[in-house]
Amino acid sequence: MNESEIKNKKMKEHLEYLIEQFKQANGIKRSDEKSQLFISEFTEWIKERQDISTTYIELLDYMGLSYFATPSVVEVGKGSVDSIVMPYDTLIITPYSRFLEELNTENNKRVTNAYFKVVNGKPFKVFPSDEAILRPIKNCDDLTFMTQNPYTPKCIKNWDQLHNNSINDIIVGVYGNIHEKDTETKIKQLKQFRDRLSEPFNEDYIIALDRYCYVIASDRKQKKLFLSK
Repeated sequence: MNESEIKNKKMKEHLEYLIEQFKQANGIKRSDEKSQLFISEFTEWIKERQDISTTYIELLDYMGLSYFATPSVVEVGKGSVDSIVMPYDTLIITPYSRFLEELNTENNKRVTNAYFKVVNGKPFKVFPSDEAILRPIKNCDDLTFMTQNPYTPKCIKNWDQLHNNSINDIIVGVYGNIHEKDTETKIKQLKQFRDRLSEPFNEDYIIALDRYCYVIASDRKQKKLFLSK
């Protein structure tokens, strides 16, 4: 496959992940995904998620994590409709990079078209054109890696190792409408992830206007920023 075909394949994969999240959130087991009703409801759900993400960003700011908007942080594995960092300077690693690559300029490549994997506590990128090869991420010491609403638990596989290696920090969270069917499951899975983390880390949870947001983050960078002032 050429590069365009690979990107189209990955965008289809991304859409399938989002549709599955939509179905889980609404308790849908059978559906006609090509029907006008399904497409309309799915589109409205995406818009609501994007709106709720503003509350999630406010929680990050409240927790002292406003540095998520800087090039010292890498958002992982999101596409153009569920990334929360497009207006900022945050770096991005994702195989779902179509439309996000427009953020790249000649002098500033923010977006890397790749999967992200953690092996033995170290971060790697894997290009969609050659998924058999792990490539080290250059100059990655002290980078913070973040993601939100992971599509499956595999999306944050070994991220506890990434935190526990004491070199890289992480920010992982979930958010949505409190009335969604999968709210309890998402929070439970994130708490199970939290239980594998070593100190120090920070967590916070809010409910506001039928929205919930839950964030777990390494606490080391915040201390470094405080000490540097």
